[in-house]
Amino acid sequence: MKRKILLFNYFISKCLEREKVLLKTDDFKTLMLGLITAKASIFHRTASGCSTETVYILRSKFLQELFVFVCLDAIEHGDNLLEPFGFLKTHAFSHLHWDKGDFEDIELTTYLERVYSEVSKLTREEKAMYTKIINSLPKECKSPYHGNVRIKRVTLEKLTVSSKDKYTEMIDRAFERLSRRENFVGMFSLSGKYDLYGISIPYNRYIQKLDVLLEKKTV
Repeated sequence: MKRKILLFNYFISKCLEREKVLLKTDDFKTLMLGLITAKASIFHRTASGCSTETVYILRSKFLQELFVFVCLDAIEHGDNLLEPFGFLKTHAFSHLHWDKGDFEDIELTTYLERVYSEVSKLTREEKAMYTKIINSLPKECKSPYHGNVRIKRVTLEKLTVSSKDKYTEMIDRAFERLSRRENFVGMFSLSGKYDLYGISIPYNRYIQKLDVLLEKKTV
């Protein structure tokens, strides 16, 4: 397994520690699903007026966006956590903007798509996992088990992580700093991952400083 994947897994393991506090479970796959499952109130503008719709979002790329946010904090404190990775400027699509700048490592995107595979039907055990994550499901909300939501299955049984080195220490330092900030801790909550336009909160944070990230990658 590539070194950067092992490092990214180390980052995921740090996220799992935070998720464990929220979900109060030690089940690995439930925690992994919890990291990417979100509940959001999405704003709609129509000819007759405006409204919001409560939806569930399951995007594996959220974890990479969260990692970039952590990398930005590391950079701002003198740690070039980006160095082992292959992040490049790319383009992101949203329902409001056809062309938005992004910062992405394609290999990490592909890796996450393998870790979280799309499925059409959940097992009984997987349904129990989602019920644990979502708690009670209001009748007016669409079920995460069917419909237009792309439900995910965790394909890993455990994480293989990097051994301790200078980059894992950078991740530890960034997590220690960020864990004292409410806006970072909130990104792990079910309703704190996306804004009214369906755009992730960590993306909104780092895209404003894309020039800093790009400059550091060219050093």
